[in-house]
Amino acid sequence: MDCLRLIMRPQPHTHMRRKKAVGGTYHAQGSGYAPKRGDIFVWNYTGNDFSASGHVGFVRYDSDGGTFDTVEGNSSNRVNTRTLNTASYTFVTPPWS
Repeated sequence: MDCLRLIMRPQPHTHMRRKKAVGGTYHAQGSGYAPKRGDIFVWNYTGNDFSASGHVGFVRYDSDGGTFDTVEGNSSNRVNTRTLNTASYTFVTPPWS
């Protein structure tokens, strides 16, 4: 998760609900952001640090009615896909080029 700490490090003087992250854009949990394919989702991120039980993965399909489909590792000890509730997660939009 060290690479995500760098991506999600907020820049000074930014809005609290949508921080400009180093190399991407941070979307806080509960911000109403609709995740896009390729975004990184983060579970248990407090806004300053990861909890001991944090988890990350990629958005596989765009948000549809408050949910999104994932692809992630270490889900039931394998690479897995799931459908999750958008309101429960933080998202990072990397600067894909």
